Amino acid sequence: MQSIICDSCNKPVRDAMRDVNYVTVLDKTLCLSCKDGFERRVASTMFSRKKYAFLDHKKVLSDTLHKVCK
Repeated sequence: MQSIICDSCNKPVRDAMRDVNYVTVLDKTLCLSCKDGFERRVASTMFSRKKYAFLDHKKVLSDTLHKVCK
């Protein structure tokens, strides 16, 4: 049995099943509560921009993920 630990809050995920109670974003594993906070931070940053660009979104996603998972 594998032990999955959230890279943001460092809490173990019980009865881990991908996309049910944890998700993998790039190379990090996030529990659902941390994923919601992460998505809110990315969305608020992208909504503050005047126009959408895929490369900007990719950079914001990556930068925010590394800030959340320190």
